Amino acid sequence: MSKAIWYKTDGSEVEVEPKEGKAFSLEELQGFVEGGGSNTVQYLPLPDGRVMFANDNGRIVGLEGNPGATKVWREAFPAEQYPMNRGEMIIVGNAVVCSREQAGEE
Repeated sequence: MSKAIWYKTDGSEVEVEPKEGKAFSLEELQGFVEGGGSNTVQYLPLPDGRVMFANDNGRIVGLEGNPGATKVWREAFPAEQYPMNRGEMIIVGNAVVCSREQAGEE
């Protein structure tokens, strides 16, 4: 199983694994994407079978743009096919990209 990647707003990418078992707990995911007092986790399925988790209220609480996670998103949903992906930063705050198994789906 591939390791999950934690994309931070400072541009760093950190390999992470669930602490117990094969899937991340909600608390673990909240810890990765927490910011600005909001622990709301948004589940974003990617076409290649992976899942991205981001802070659902990231824009509301004013989190920084995330260039690494936005790049992953734009590669999955190119602006040529999805015009809404042009321009501004798509993902804000820290994000995690992992397998569906690590997301608890399998």
